[in-house]
Amino acid sequence: MADGRARLSGCEYRKKAEEKKQRERQLLAKTAKIDKFFSKGLSESPIETEAETAPPVELRNVPPDSGTSVDDFFPRDDRMNNVDRSSSTDPSSSSFTSSEFDSDPAKWIVNDELRDYVARNGHPQNSGSDFSNSKRIYQDQARFFSSNFLQRKLPNGEISNRQWLIYSESTGMVFCGPCLLFSNSSSISLVGGGFNDWKNARTHFETHEQSRVHKESAITLKTRSLGQNLSLMLESERAQEVRYWKEVMKRVAAVVRKLTSRGLPLRGSNEVLRSSHNGNFLMVLELLAEFDPFMKEHLTKHGAQGSGKTSYLSSTTFEDVVRIVARKCREVIANKLKTAKYFSLIVDSTPDISHVDQLSIVLRFVQENGSPSESFLNFVPNTGHTGQELYDAITEHLLSAGIDLKNCRGQSYDNAANMSGSYKGLQARIKAVNEFAEFVPCSAHSLNLVGTAAASCCPESTRYFMFLQGIYNFFSATPTRWEKLKHETKLTLKSLSSTRWSCRYEACKALLKSWKPIYDTLESISTDTSEKALVRAEAGGFMKQMSKFETAFMTIFWGRALDRINAVSKKLQREDADVELVMTLYESLISYFTSLRGEFAANFKDARALFGDESLESRAARTRKRKRHFDDSDEDEGPPVCTEDALRDEVFFPVVDCL
Repeated sequence: MADGRARLSGCEYRKKAEEKKQRERQLLAKTAKIDKFFSKGLSESPIETEAETAPPVELRNVPPDSGTSVDDFFPRDDRMNNVDRSSSTDPSSSSFTSSEFDSDPAKWIVNDELRDYVARNGHPQNSGSDFSNSKRIYQDQARFFSSNFLQRKLPNGEISNRQWLIYSESTGMVFCGPCLLFSNSSSISLVGGGFNDWKNARTHFETHEQSRVHKESAITLKTRSLGQNLSLMLESERAQEVRYWKEVMKRVAAVVRKLTSRGLPLRGSNEVLRSSHNGNFLMVLELLAEFDPFMKEHLTKHGAQGSGKTSYLSSTTFEDVVRIVARKCREVIANKLKTAKYFSLIVDSTPDISHVDQLSIVLRFVQENGSPSESFLNFVPNTGHTGQELYDAITEHLLSAGIDLKNCRGQSYDNAANMSGSYKGLQARIKAVNEFAEFVPCSAHSLNLVGTAAASCCPESTRYFMFLQGIYNFFSATPTRWEKLKHETKLTLKSLSSTRWSCRYEACKALLKSWKPIYDTLESISTDTSEKALVRAEAGGFMKQMSKFETAFMTIFWGRALDRINAVSKKLQREDADVELVMTLYESLISYFTSLRGEFAANFKDARALFGDESLESRAARTRKRKRHFDDSDEDEGPPVCTEDALRDEVFFPVVDCL
């Protein structure tokens, strides 16, 4: 229907359209190509990036004392700028190497390993083939696959590569790489058996490129390639994190090992950094931070985060380290014991400072070089005191350590009934299950029992050791008295011990070597009016005790006896001591005390020289007389006993015979 408008002819419309196209071509000719804005020489694969050619980041093992800082583990400035470079990985390091990858898509076995490899490295198009296997005969002519199919012309006239298209040399067909890897639709010809309809190839390729399945597969491949870089970046970050905390634990474990090897406590009253009551563990770490930049920055960054944050600075950490080291030590001991096979068992119990009874287990075995070895295994708390309870605790602990009690060939304990009892003691219960576990009493403990019995066999001997402990307590009570004594003599008094007889020897030796200085110091204190009356009276009492000849005699006698006992005791405690050595030492000690019985005169003479009194022959011991009653007998009480005779018969002989 005519609308009154004047219209051009068809020829004019075509002419204007041609002129418009001509202007567009001229405009495009003047416009620079987009590839001119990018550098040449990069891989044509869309998956490959600069990160794939960059060298991997080297993780250096920095020693703890090299002045390492946190920046060596986490670079602050370039950490995010170098993501691609730090996350790169050499393709040859993959388990699916290029030598295992078949470029023919018809031979692909699609799995995650293949998908990961293609996502990292891309896939070849086999464009250099001669395409002779792609021949297909149509009614009018034979057609082949052409390399022109690997390119397409964009609406703006540019030529783009179809990098998704792959030629199969074995079948002469083409496949879509992304769809072959990620599409589940086998009905697509470019995925299932391949495509070779060359007459309609261009139209089919253009249609496939615009399909939803192809776009999703291409996006999945691209995402997977980016995900590979992200995974590598995260793995690199994780490796740096692991290395950082390893460096922290090296320092923490070293501090714990040094402190525990010296028997020093780790915990303090609090766990606050720079507090004077935070314990030895944090104190040593703070000292280490003064010279170690790495530890200094770690304490600054993680030291005040509070509970719930990882810092490896809390008591939980060093307790875990102690448990781990203890478990490892027990494993090493158990392995050595399995090599040696046979062992002896040494057990004793004692209460600790918190009044918890601790049962200590020590194993003795012969090493490969033939030398004996004693290894402490563990403390077992609150096991009980009966033979059965001790047996149950020991067998359970040995079983948990993988040690067979049937390989025990010896056992040694103290002489307590629950340990050495021949019917219900620990040694009897172990021997009931292992007849080869011979029991040998603890030689050092047996010697200690002999010394204890001898020291308490007569009142004079008991009073002498009470005097030794009392005079030590008197001088050590105040620094003033101790300084006065040190001003007179360089030797110091020693305290007694109920288990360590070397302490008794040292105490007796100190009194013997400093007899005159100690007496003079006591005399000075007893006459010092600035001292309290009680102190002066105590000093006078000790002077009176030292003024007795019996004290001088006991000092000479016990000094010689304890000297020999102390030497034997130290040899018995040696690690390489055996039963033969024990018998030899015991026999020598018996022989010594047998000969000592005939040396009373020599001891008496030396005591007189120490005491400094030449008129002892005229002194007689005062005998207390009891008032007679009418019904008492008329038998005479006898003459008073001479001091020398009393010492010989009532003190010297009983003590030597007991020894």
